[in-house]
Formats: sequence, C-alpha cells, structure tokens
Amino acid sequence: MAIVDNADERPNLLVYDAATGETVCSVPAFGTSGQGTENSLPARGSSLWIPSTYGYSYPSAAVDGESRPASATFTGGLTRVDLETDPEGRELCVRKWETGSRLETLPELTVEDGRIWALSRDGDGPVVSLLGVDAETGEEVTRTPVGVLPFDEPMQLTGMIAPDGTLWQGTATRMLKVAPAR
Repeated sequence: MAIVDNADERPNLLVYDAATGETVCSVPAFGTSGQGTENSLPARGSSLWIPSTYGYSYPSAAVDGESRPASATFTGGLTRVDLETDPEGRELCVRKWETGSRLETLPELTVEDGRIWALSRDGDGPVVSLLGVDAETGEEVTRTPVGVLPFDEPMQLTGMIAPDGTLWQGTATRMLKVAPAR
C-alpha cells in the first residue's frame, strides 16, 4: 500500500506492508515537480508513478470554500519510484525519474504500450492535449490536441481507457472520446 502524506514543506511517498501496516520505505515524493498530489498513484509490479497536482487552478464554479494557501503555482510533473532491495535485504524507495510533463487529469497506465495517459494544457494557450508518457523512461512520447479551454478544462477528473484502447475522459462541460488510430 502506498500514499503521499500531507507534509507542509515536502510531502513524502510512504510505502506500507499491507499485511502488517509496517513502513516498508519512504522518500520525498517530488524533487522538482511540485509540492503534493491529490490523485491516486498508478502502480505496476514494484513501480509507482506520482502525479504532482499541487497548485492546480480549478475554475471558480468548481470550488466551494477557501483554499489554503489562497493560491499556489501549479508546477506539475510526474515521478516514478521503484521499490528495490539492497544487498542487506532492506527495501528502498528509489526515484527512477522525474519529468515536468503537467498531467491535469488522473493518470491512466496502459500496460500494453507501457504509457501513462492524461490530459494536459499546451502552455498558456487554450489547447488541451492528450499526453502520453513512457512509463519506463518518463519521456513524453505523444501529445495530441483533443480539446479547447474553457470547455475542456481537465479539472483533475478521472478518465477510463476501454479494452479497445479508447479513452473516455470527462472535462468541465463534456465527455471526450479519443480512439486509437486504426
């Protein structure tokens, strides 16, 4: 079991033994890509991917109450941490890579192509793209325009990838269907 804690200055990835509740290992969740996450952590085998979402700016109509802090810069990014065993048999959390790719929806890992998929804004412009990140290396391998702001504000929503590879992703005003090229 793995979580990212809510430490004020620098959140930590904490990995626990699900059977005993004992801490297996921990490491600062991010080095350069932000201060925290509110998303679930995709995992496969001994690898975890942590999306950085701290400071994500939601549309005012989607927010109820005050934010603490009132505002923060959304750096965004994604980091991969692997569980490895050292020569003495201790489990370690080892950061494999960290990227500045800004994921603005809950990331989805597809095993068949080894990619992490999410929506992302293209800079400060109005274009929203489907972003594919190589889960092994952290390299951004594809970026395809699929929408436009404000209609397709990603809002850190959860999408779904169907067995045929079609992504169904909710946005602020509609459901996007992005099918793989045939």
